[in-house]
Amino acid sequence: MKAAAVLMLALLPLSGCVSTPAQPETPQPLPRAKPSECLQACRVNSCTLPHWFDQATLEDQAALLLNCSIVNAYEARECARRQGCLAEWISEE
Repeated sequence: MKAAAVLMLALLPLSGCVSTPAQPETPQPLPRAKPSECLQACRVNSCTLPHWFDQATLEDQAALLLNCSIVNAYEARECARRQGCLAEWISEE
């Protein structure tokens, strides 16, 4: 009887260790797909005027310059939008 009590006392800590659950592993965050549109290179190309610009009328020159400024402004806005999209994606990390 005494041997059985000693054996039970010896096994008691082991039974507690066996039933204690292990520390759960912290799950790794799932990789997020990078927004491919945001990763495209941003280039604001300056509009080039045609070689015959200096021979055009003043009205045509004004129209060409206005068109170039509109195109440049559009490209700059698109670049800013892409950079904003990328900054938003990075800040979500």
